[in-house]
Amino acid sequence: MGALKNRRRGGPAKTLTGLNRTGAAFKVLGNRGGISNPSVGDIGRGTEVEMTLGVAPTTERVGRHLGALLIECDSTAGGTISETNPQDVSVNWTSRGSNLVAWCNTGSAVVRFWVF
Repeated sequence: MGALKNRRRGGPAKTLTGLNRTGAAFKVLGNRGGISNPSVGDIGRGTEVEMTLGVAPTTERVGRHLGALLIECDSTAGGTISETNPQDVSVNWTSRGSNLVAWCNTGSAVVRFWVF
């Protein structure tokens, strides 16, 4: 028996999902153990982003991502802790499209994020 063909275009017959039989098999087998070759959302494939923050929001273009983790926050900029250089800093961040927006509650802080 010959191969099943799509008579109108002469290519392989399509299934309800729009894939041919081979494509449907690869889709099922590839997703059995999770997403194959993820490019966004895999924490192991993330990138490190360093930002200098102030009270005003700072925007950094990081591309497509699902989240960000704060790795390190240095409010003293490598100096000593004093009244003008406080030890405790509140850092807030949010995602807006392909951008990471972050700010802090003091004059300045150098932070590092893991963006994945």
